[in-house]
Amino acid sequence: LLGAGAQINVNHWGKRTLAYAIKRHQTGYYVVVQFEADPAMLPEFERAIKLEEGVVRFLIVMLEGEMPAPVPVEAPVGVEEEDE
Repeated sequence: LLGAGAQINVNHWGKRTLAYAIKRHQTGYYVVVQFEADPAMLPEFERAIKLEEGVVRFLIVMLEGEMPAPVPVEAPVGVEEEDE
């Protein structure tokens, strides 16, 4: 999936309440992944994600221009991190 010299950034946002139930789930574990890949590889990547039982929803967005530096996200006030 990743080409030579490709960057990958993974940012775990943690467990959060969903805006609405998805497949009877009220909470979800959010992960934001920034990566570089050949666009021809995306259908196979999407297929692999769909086969993962733990993934109930995903979104792939293409960024224009340079990939920005990762920005750490702090938990909202009143939300406690849970150990897995």
